[in-house]
Amino acid sequence: MTEAAVDSAIGRAEAVSPLTEGLRSTWLRRVSRNRNVVTGALILLVLVLAALFADVISTHSPTRLFPANRLKPPSAEHYLGTDEFGRDVYSLVVHGSQIERGGTYPHWRGVLDDRGRVVVAICFNMDLGDAWEWADLPDYPEKYASMAYRLGVNYVIYAMTH
Repeated sequence: MTEAAVDSAIGRAEAVSPLTEGLRSTWLRRVSRNRNVVTGALILLVLVLAALFADVISTHSPTRLFPANRLKPPSAEHYLGTDEFGRDVYSLVVHGSQIERGGTYPHWRGVLDDRGRVVVAICFNMDLGDAWEWADLPDYPEKYASMAYRLGVNYVIYAMTH
């Protein structure tokens, strides 16, 4: 390539650069004005930071068993309560964001209002999404896929009627 061709190519790249920069700043401005995108990005940032700093923000060891604290409700000491082995569920959730914990039992928790109605349903160690995603595969067990769909329909109906 001759020197004139190189200078010409560099000149063209410089001529395109302000246009590309303008499109980039326009895109960034448009995205930053969308509240849904900003909210989703902030939630994702919080989850990533929780996974990265799980050892710092967890209140108890996720592997240590406390049989005396078995199935305690949420409190100031245990934000999400304890499981059947006395482990702190909040610490399990925070540490569980780092890896998928296979071979454990699913847990259902709920946040109740003053009348005892479920406001937030929490599914922990459940692979409902996997069952919905793989339901059409011939080698995926039908009983798990149908159970996942039934549970999902139950959640929707409960949310619409209560």
